[in-house]
Amino acid sequence: MPDKKDVAKRFFLFHANLTTSEIAKRYGVLPEAVLNWEKRVAPPWKTLKYFCDSEGISWDWLLDGVGSMYHPAKRKRSPESRSRFFRHI
Repeated sequence: MPDKKDVAKRFFLFHANLTTSEIAKRYGVLPEAVLNWEKRVAPPWKTLKYFCDSEGISWDWLLDGVGSMYHPAKRKRSPESRSRFFRHI
């Protein structure tokens, strides 16, 4: 099982140039939720899965720190597809 602290560190490393409010807007949650992710150590798994899919991030890198950050076969999703994704969760 991956270490949640390490997963959170990599998630927030990717978002280092964003404010808490910007991260919240990107994932369709309140800023308080992002602060809770930091306190609880990691975002929910469905958010992490969406993060990998939408940003083209390697699941292996996020969970275990193995390999390249970016998945070579995945492309970043458009913002429109993000809103469609979160409407169905």
